[in-house]
Formats: sequence, C-alpha cells, structure tokens
Amino acid sequence: TVRQPNKTFPLTAPVTGIVSDITATSGQQVETATQILSIVNLSTVLLEAQIFERDLPAVRESTKASFTASALSGEVYTIGTADGDGRLVSIGQTVNEQTRTVPVIYEVKNPANRLRDGMFIEITVDTSGKQTVLAVPKQAVVTEQGQSFVFIFDGGESFVKRPVALGTEGADYYEIKSGLKEGERVVTEGIYQLRS
Repeated sequence: TVRQPNKTFPLTAPVTGIVSDITATSGQQVETATQILSIVNLSTVLLEAQIFERDLPAVRESTKASFTASALSGEVYTIGTADGDGRLVSIGQTVNEQTRTVPVIYEVKNPANRLRDGMFIEITVDTSGKQTVLAVPKQAVVTEQGQSFVFIFDGGESFVKRPVALGTEGADYYEIKSGLKEGERVVTEGIYQLRS
C-alpha cells in the first residue's frame, strides 16, 4: 500500500490571541521564519499619550489619568486609582522635533476587547491636588501673531489688553505663568467686540 502524504498538520502559536491577518494562501510553500499570519492579544493594551514638553513636570508628579474614545460611547475609564484599572508604564526620554511632544505610555486591562489596535483615544492626565496654579478659562485667551493676551476689566467700561505667558493646558483652562495676578477679572464673553 502507498501511503498518501498528510497535507494538514497542527500549527501551534507561541501566544494566545485572535488571528487578525493571514498573509499566506492555501497551498503556498513557505520557508522557515516566513510570517504567515498575525495574532493579536488585546486583553491588556498600551495607550500612548503625546504630552507637550512644557507639561511634563505635571505628568511626572501624577500617576492618575482617564481616557475615552469615540468607540466607547462617551464612557470614561480611570487609570491609577483604586477603582480604575491600569498604570503608568513609562515617560519617553526624547522629544519629537516636529510636534515638541514626548510619548507617555499607560497599560490598561481590556477584558471586553472594546479597545482596538490603532484606535484614537483621548487621555486626560489628572494633576489635581498636586499644585495650585493661576488659571483662566480657554475662551478668555486671545492669540495674535504668536503672542497670547487676555482682556482685564479696569473699572467702569474700560478694559486693558494684557500679554500673558501660558503654562499647562487643561480641558477647559490655561495655566497662567505670568501677566496676571490672583483676583483680577478677565473677560470671557464679548472678546470679539473688544478686539475690534
């Protein structure tokens, strides 16, 4: 009797996960070390935040953050808190010359596999409780020719346009490094009329 060659054999992957891409076709001959498929394990994912270099001191002091994505239907997840799942893994050592940002990497659990490889997410780093800073609402800041200004109420119907140096950018506020004092009243509405 002539034994027919076995055309199938088990291929055991060294990792667990889901096959995401097959690069070989049925019947194709492949050599050793040729990639024939990709396996993705999304039970734990790494999130990369691009942080402006001027904001690094605040990030170094905080291990807490939160994140969301358009695919998460507005749900917000926390990192580094008692009820949150995840941790700060690393802060990059080099600054991107074009964007002036540094990568900050967080690791989070992804039990429902709702996060996907390559997905765009929004990360908010929690710096509350670490320091007190002078800040103004974002709508109060006017930028002209690369310089930032705010309008200060000077009494009666008088307003003064004053240059300011911005610091860390929050979700709704800018930190003011110089140009303002605590208690001064800034304009947040009707700025267009003041500029003209």
